[in-house]
Amino acid sequence: MIVKYLCDVIRKNPDVLSNVTTLKAFLADMPLSEDVQPVHRNAIVYALQEGVVRKLQSRGTGSIEEIVIRNQATELETNTGIRADLAEWAVRCWVAVLQQGSAPLSVPSSTPNPASVSATSMGSSNSQVNPFDDPAESVESTPEKRKEKFFQETVALCVSGTGMNEFRVEKLRDLASRLEITPQRAKQLFDSVDATSPSTKKHYTVCPYGSGDFLSINAALAAVDPHSIVWVRPGIYRESVNLTKPVDLVAEGIQGGVVLFQENERCIVVSSHSHNINGLKVFNEGRRCNAIKVIKGKLNVSDCIINSCSSGCSVHGEQATVEIHFSNISNCQESGLHATEGSRAILKDGILNYNKLCAIIAQERAAVDIYDSSILCHQAVSSNSLSVVKLFNCNLNGGIISSGNRGAIFIDGVLNMH
Repeated sequence: MIVKYLCDVIRKNPDVLSNVTTLKAFLADMPLSEDVQPVHRNAIVYALQEGVVRKLQSRGTGSIEEIVIRNQATELETNTGIRADLAEWAVRCWVAVLQQGSAPLSVPSSTPNPASVSATSMGSSNSQVNPFDDPAESVESTPEKRKEKFFQETVALCVSGTGMNEFRVEKLRDLASRLEITPQRAKQLFDSVDATSPSTKKHYTVCPYGSGDFLSINAALAAVDPHSIVWVRPGIYRESVNLTKPVDLVAEGIQGGVVLFQENERCIVVSSHSHNINGLKVFNEGRRCNAIKVIKGKLNVSDCIINSCSSGCSVHGEQATVEIHFSNISNCQESGLHATEGSRAILKDGILNYNKLCAIIAQERAAVDIYDSSILCHQAVSSNSLSVVKLFNCNLNGGIISSGNRGAIFIDGVLNMH
């Protein structure tokens, strides 16, 4: 079914083969069936996104050897984390699509036709894996496990480099309390982290009162080497930070103790590379200035508070991605999260409350995935212009969701028709 659907789509819209966002939009229009679930559509998208289709096309019109298919499947599994059977199924589907399309590719006769292969028949005969699982679902599937893993990751960060200090102790105690991890369990998790492992990154400290390596965040960013970690001590930093080289910003002390504040400019702009920010409160008062703007590259946000008189976090363009974990984006005068122009946004275990215009807005071919988050806004989600928003196990608290102009919203794998 999916092979035939893709062939029809590509025949009418050849640019699908080079545009992941367009493919997502068309797959969103495809009705679910017993053999086609969100997990399968995701695998098809990942194959295009990771360059599998381009590599298959580059082999010309000759036959595609079995070893090539398996190598592509292994590479897809490694790069995306999806199951091996789904990766191989997706590769074989694309081979069949290209075979029927403008660049015919033949598969050796020993290879089964993916159009007739049921996803439930993949893998070994004794496999206990559910073929309809979401490939994005990690082994840390419960909120408690994700919280504990995040706490351990924060412990590892705190003990690395220059090691623990009073601010980092305070940070971990505050985090454990907010994640509802008991003191006894927090101690067990702390002790399970290898504190002897040497840090591969250089560590620096920013303190506005003079007890660090730098007085301001921008001074640190200008001086440190790429891939350094910049620890920011509690205080108010009236700066506009432009992240142009891969550097991590980590707040010491309790959540909200480090405040990055701007009146008429964006607080954080990402224009290249991949960056991590952890524990900051980001707040701006500019009516037309988002608190965070991602133009190019990837920004990983964890344990942050984001407020704005405009939008909290805006991600714009096909080369822009934001991934947000355990963060609170609330009290924004416009949207909490705004994705547009083919960008990608992921929010996990987050809170989006009291954002005046809308909690989440997706426009112009954007892709937004929200997992295990609470949304308390009159207008919860808006998707239009070939954008796709997927919500998994989220509490919408009765908020309005709306889609138009070929926008799509999925709630727990089911297409919302409003």
